[in-house]
Amino acid sequence: MVSFAFAGRLQGFFNIGAYGGYWLSGNVKGRMPNVLNPVDSITASNTFYYYSTAYTYNEKYTFDTHRDNRIEAGWVAGAGISYAITNKYTVFAEGRMMQSITDMQKNYMINQVPRYNNTYGANLGIMVSFGNNTTNNQ
Repeated sequence: MVSFAFAGRLQGFFNIGAYGGYWLSGNVKGRMPNVLNPVDSITASNTFYYYSTAYTYNEKYTFDTHRDNRIEAGWVAGAGISYAITNKYTVFAEGRMMQSITDMQKNYMINQVPRYNNTYGANLGIMVSFGNNTTNNQ
């Protein structure tokens, strides 16, 4: 990424760049009603079925070489502010957006709707400078 900063002790900045990634592994996790084990409750007028025990699953995702696109590329942009408390400590707040330009799945059927990842993030933190500061700002 390329970063541009402006001002002095209180700085505004923005970042822009590109990213790339590879999908190494995946996990499918969830919970749903257990329709094979219902518990019924009978009232004077109706019978109600509800599912007291849920079916929980947590399993490794199996990749399909004909459907899954495991390579992703896209762009990233962000903006934020930082404040230098001392030469060693700086606090910052930043927002970022990442948008993929590659489809998550290969084109394996007619009239397939492409699927793209987009991610929004917010970062708050403290940067600690190790070593000597080479600037002459007093």
